[in-house]
Amino acid sequence: MEASTTQTTETASTTGTASQSSDAATAAWYSSFTDEAIRTDPSVQLFKTPEDMAKGYVSLQKRFGTDPKLRVDLPADPNDAEAMRAVYAKIGMPESPDKYGLALDDKATDADKTMLTEFTAEAHKLGLPAGMAKGVMGFWMSKVAAAQEAETARMAAAAETGTADLKKAWGGAYDARLKEIGGMLTTYGSPGLQKALEGGNLGLYSDFALMMAKMADRMAEPGGAGGQTGEAAGAQRAMSPDQAKAAVKTLEGDPVKGKALLDASHPQHAAVVKERRDLLRQAEARAT
Repeated sequence: MEASTTQTTETASTTGTASQSSDAATAAWYSSFTDEAIRTDPSVQLFKTPEDMAKGYVSLQKRFGTDPKLRVDLPADPNDAEAMRAVYAKIGMPESPDKYGLALDDKATDADKTMLTEFTAEAHKLGLPAGMAKGVMGFWMSKVAAAQEAETARMAAAAETGTADLKKAWGGAYDARLKEIGGMLTTYGSPGLQKALEGGNLGLYSDFALMMAKMADRMAEPGGAGGQTGEAAGAQRAMSPDQAKAAVKTLEGDPVKGKALLDASHPQHAAVVKERRDLLRQAEARAT
């Protein structure tokens, strides 16, 4: 009986000692850390074994352990200009404005080149990466090109409308009026004005053209500037429809011509009839 009791006590003692040793071995991998903050950190205690922690470290290294040259460390103070320029340099800001590699086409004007120089200087001052500067420049140039295209279309439409207005106003005298105005521009206009109105651009300035035509009419009148003299001397000028209609009324109201028009036996009858017919033809004429 005594022997049995002794054996049981020894067995229990041995079992208890083995259990304590096992618990100590399980906790030993982090319980022996001298830094209490690390030893008691919940994130450390999530790992059951040192091997588990090693696996976690390897995963972190693969995710975040990049070459320092490829890593961008943001400064604690975003207002630290020098530190921020170091960041800009790492993400693509060139060493100097002329290193952006931006270029204009052969049609670029001196003003365009000046604008590009100013843009690259400002881009470098702001720290823009080369790719971003190129994108901004491309966006802006596309907008400029679209605006220029729209303006060209607007001017073409305005010229077409203006030309139609002039043809309506001058009718069959349209070509003659253009020739008259062209002669006046050659004689009195500056080279700049002549160039601006060449190539059918007169339609863009239809009000100006109508004014020039009125001036030509005045110059052709007796007593007017150039009337019956100089460039207007003896010229048989084409009339606009409105002018021709007015001339018909004047002819019909003339005491002599009006009488000759109605009297077939009048010696001037044939001539007056022809004059009236020519005027009516001009009144009905349309520009081609």
